[in-house]
Amino acid sequence: MEEFENLFRQFFKPLVLFANKFLYDLDLAENIVQDVFLNVWMNRENLDFSGNIKTYLYTSVKNKAINSVKHSKIERDYKEKITIIETDFNTPETEFDLCEMEKSVNRVIHNLPEKCRIIFLMSRNDHLTYAEIAKILGISVKTVENQMGKALKILKKNLSELAYFVFICF
Repeated sequence: MEEFENLFRQFFKPLVLFANKFLYDLDLAENIVQDVFLNVWMNRENLDFSGNIKTYLYTSVKNKAINSVKHSKIERDYKEKITIIETDFNTPETEFDLCEMEKSVNRVIHNLPEKCRIIFLMSRNDHLTYAEIAKILGISVKTVENQMGKALKILKKNLSELAYFVFICF
């Protein structure tokens, strides 16, 4: 415990400044560094630090920061598209349809098998790589790949009619 606290004190601020070089958002940089330290703490028995802990921390922070930047771009693009849709189709009917579509997607995700759902949400919501998910859950990367494939197949099957509806409406 004391070792971890010393590690946190020594590297937290430098890692936040490092993450901020990618993100230009100090609060987000702090959150990412906290996530990395949380991951280290949660997986302290499984992680091998025979190498350089500093390298591990900086690499983890860099990867999470880059993933965050990628995700932010995707979110921005998505929000721009939604804004266009809302502007062009801002009627009570289309708002209801969009709400129903979102409910349908969430319902399908909620009904995924538990392991499948957890892995899917860790990948899509938490933006973790397959390797990170595998390490956190104590399973192989191949298992993560298989579960993600299963989740995407179920989503595609259950939402294919919804995709057709979206194509027709928009």
